[in-house]
Order: sequence, then C-alpha cells, then structure tokens
Amino acid sequence: MNERRSDNRQRHQKRRTSGDTLTTRGGTVPTPPTATRRLAGVANADPREKALYRWTNVVNLDVFLQDVYLYYLLRGFWSILLRRLIGLVTVAFVVGFSLFLTQCIDYSSIKNSTEMFQILVPQCTRRMGFFANALLWGTTFTWICKACQDIRDIQRLRHLHDFYLHLLDVSDSEIQSIEWQEIVSRLMALRDSNPTVAPNISATTRRWAHTQSKQRMDAHDIANRLMRRDNYMIAMINKDILDMTLPMPLLRNRQLFTRTLEWNLNWCIMDFVFNSKGQIRPLFLKETHRKELAEALRRRFLFAGTANLIIAPFLIIFILIQNFFTYFNEYQKNPSSISSRQYNVFAEWKFREFNELWHLFKKRINMSHPFASRYVDQFPKDKTIQAARFVTFISGAVISVLGLATVFDQENFLSFEITHGRTTLFYIGLFGGVWAVARGMIPEDSA
Repeated sequence: MNERRSDNRQRHQKRRTSGDTLTTRGGTVPTPPTATRRLAGVANADPREKALYRWTNVVNLDVFLQDVYLYYLLRGFWSILLRRLIGLVTVAFVVGFSLFLTQCIDYSSIKNSTEMFQILVPQCTRRMGFFANALLWGTTFTWICKACQDIRDIQRLRHLHDFYLHLLDVSDSEIQSIEWQEIVSRLMALRDSNPTVAPNISATTRRWAHTQSKQRMDAHDIANRLMRRDNYMIAMINKDILDMTLPMPLLRNRQLFTRTLEWNLNWCIMDFVFNSKGQIRPLFLKETHRKELAEALRRRFLFAGTANLIIAPFLIIFILIQNFFTYFNEYQKNPSSISSRQYNVFAEWKFREFNELWHLFKKRINMSHPFASRYVDQFPKDKTIQAARFVTFISGAVISVLGLATVFDQENFLSFEITHGRTTLFYIGLFGGVWAVARGMIPEDSA
C-alpha cells in the first residue's frame, strides 16, 4: 500500500513538473502540460494567430506600449534595421578613418611624394600609442556587443512587425505616414483582450496583470503609460529641483544641462526610482527608507562620475570627429549657420508639457523656431553687432586685396606663400569663413 501511494505521489509530481515555461516581456511564467500543447499549436498557427496569442499574453503592458511607440517613431521594421546598420557602419568608419589619418600617414613626406602608397606608414597598427590602442580596442569591444544586441533584438522587432501588420493592419509602408492617433484608435479596438490568459501564474503576477488590464486602455491611459518616467523628469525641471549650475564665476546662473548629463540622470535617478515594469519601487513610498535610498543614490552618482571621467576623453574625441565629418560640408557651403540658434536640452525639458508625446513635442518645437528667433531679435546685442561689423570689415578688406592680386597675376600669386607653408588660397578660404560667420551675426535690419 505504501509503495502504491509512493508511485501515485511520484506520478502526480511528474505531472506538476512536466509543464514548460512561457517567457514574456514581464518575466517567465510556468505553464502546465495543457498550456504547453496550446503553445505547440500556436507555433504551427498562421502569423495572425501567433500575433494575437502574444498580444493576449502581454503581462507588462507599459513595456509593450513603449515598444509599440518606439516602433512607430522609428518608422517600422526595415527602417529600424537600416538605422542600426548605418549606426554601426558610421562608428566603424569614424574610428577607422580617424586612426588611419592620424596613425597611418607620414605627412612629412607628402611634398616629395606623388602616389598614396609612398606616404603610408607600414604596419601602422603596431606602432600606435596607448591612447590610440585603447580607443581602437574599446570601440571594437563596444561595437561587437552592440551588434550582438541588435541581432538578438531582431526577433522582438519581428513580433512588433507582426503585431502592426496582422492586428493593427498597418504595413511598413503605411507606418511612414500614418498618424499616431490612428494607431491609438486601432489599439483601443483590441482593448477587450484578456491579459490574464497565461495559465498557472502566481497570485502576485495575477494581481499585477489586473493592474495592466487592457480594459482600461484608452488614449489618456496610453499617454500616461508612455510618459510616466518623462513626466517625473519634466516635474523636476519645472520645480527647479535639479540644480545644473556650476559654482564658478560667470557660470553661477547658467544651467549646464547637456545630452550626456541627461543620460546620466536617467540612469542615476530614473532607473533607480522605477523598476523594470515602469512602476515606482515601493521602497520610495516609505519614509523609513529615506537614509538607505539617499546613500544608494549617492553611490550611483559616484559610480556615474567615475565612469564619465574614464570614458569622457574617448567620447569627446569621437563626438568632435563625428560632428566635423557631419557638418563640415554644411558649414563650408553656409558658414553663417555656425551662429544659428537652437533650443538646448534644458529648454526642451522646460517647454515640454505633461503627457506630451515626443513626436508631438518635436512638431511644436519646430513650429516655434521662427517665432522664437523673431522674439530674440527684438533684444539685439549692440556690442556683439559692433564687433561683428568690425570683423566683417577687416576680413572683407583682406579678401578683396587677395582676390584682386590673384586676378592680376593668377599663375604666380595663387601659389605664393604669404606665411611659411600657407599660400594665398589658404588665407582666402580662412578669411572668407571668418567673414561669413561674422556677417551671419549681424541682424538684417542692422546690416
């Protein structure tokens, strides 16, 4: 009798453990044998049934809606893949081309050479210094990690593509021009789906799933979920909780809020306050944990500061080189664009409204540019205008003299060295750029 009871207990235990697991964006949920057979049936179903099954089994609705919105912002599956591929190629080109120009060319032999191979340094990678090697290997490691991450993310993007195509009836070509309001209306058409169909989940997970109920999902709820983190950042900026001024002369009243500082604040504060489900961690709601949380936040700031000190030299060089390659031709064609105005990061957060999605905010900011420029021009800086006029006069005079001299004796004067190693063409280009920049700083009504 005891042996029979033991056999029954073992068979019962085997039935309990013979199930599989269901992996969702919210975690891993155990499934019984019936659910495993259901998953096997879904695997053999058509793409629409698969997309519908994944939609009804979304546990973390906040993360899913973030993915849906980012997919819309980046304009679909192939646009995202192309953007990431171009980003990887751009990083490889910027670093490789910069190292080639600085490490693999002997500039002292250019004057006596007529072909490219004569000025190349043989085996230049073996002669690179520590800083160049650190930049090369650090970039290579980061590049490989990013490429692997992008490859692993293709399946998630494919699921989003199926969701848009089969459930929202939006193809990759239509997503290029469709409005977000239309996407929201089609999302609301699916809100009767039940998020708790994943079987055999724990009571905690089921209570969390009820808070993620798609029954309550409307346009306002979607905006709340998408903007929950950003709303806290907007509130901190509007209430002047974050002090971005430096205790230095001439900088005490100036907010220095860069894009890099924004990334650091997101990691130090937002990722600390919010959990992976997009909710505020319960510890922050209890005053008894204030001292421990303050100490943990201080450690995060110290870690971020140390990491920035290590990464900053490489990051600054990379950004400078990338901006030089990106904007050199634009500034060459229109040098006055150097003095053009644009909103800084602090102004963007200051002007942004609560629950204002990013694409709507960018549209509003772009529409405000001509009016903001017109408003700023109402308060001209007389000293700046006088200095710009003076620089315009001096540089214009030099250009006119060099230009006339070139017209009278073109063959000899173009190659004439005004200073050692600097010909007439060099100074015409130099003073021409200075003249264009200074001319762009003078308002039209004061020209």
